[in-house]
Amino acid sequence: MSKKIETIDVDATVIDRVDETTLFEQVTTWLEQQEWKYDDSGKPDFLSFSLSIKDASVRVCCWIHDAPDWKRLSATAIYYTRVPAHRRAEVALALARINYATVVGCFEMDVNDGEVRTRCWHESELPVTDEMVDRVIRRSVDLADQYLAPLLAIAFGNAPADQVLEMGKRAEQATLQ
Repeated sequence: MSKKIETIDVDATVIDRVDETTLFEQVTTWLEQQEWKYDDSGKPDFLSFSLSIKDASVRVCCWIHDAPDWKRLSATAIYYTRVPAHRRAEVALALARINYATVVGCFEMDVNDGEVRTRCWHESELPVTDEMVDRVIRRSVDLADQYLAPLLAIAFGNAPADQVLEMGKRAEQATLQ
């Protein structure tokens, strides 16, 4: 007895998208669930919002790339305070130390104007889950929160860059002096 085997042309087969929600809609829905107000500026690939962290506030920006075969969500948390020109080299050394010790996410500084920000992203050929959205945005904000006080101490005080990791481990009750 022989079995009939049916073959199909995989390249010609069309697979319907199961989830018609765009990544932009997914991110805005997630932000609304957090009760965070955002501004989309009418752009389908960018949104931003301000968020309070322990010692200050940051501006969070999200860039979204949503193609049928590839997706990326990138989030930055930008400090409102700029590093003075004469302290940028020391802060750059501190950021290099933080980045070397950090597994997910990174810090960046614009050496021209002293803007410091974190960046975290996720790229995938597969659907992006709400948990992934949460990780990208929260990790960017958490990095900004963890290192704000140490970076301010380096930028505006006498703290040396080689102490930034230790200062970033401060206890919850620690305050700036």
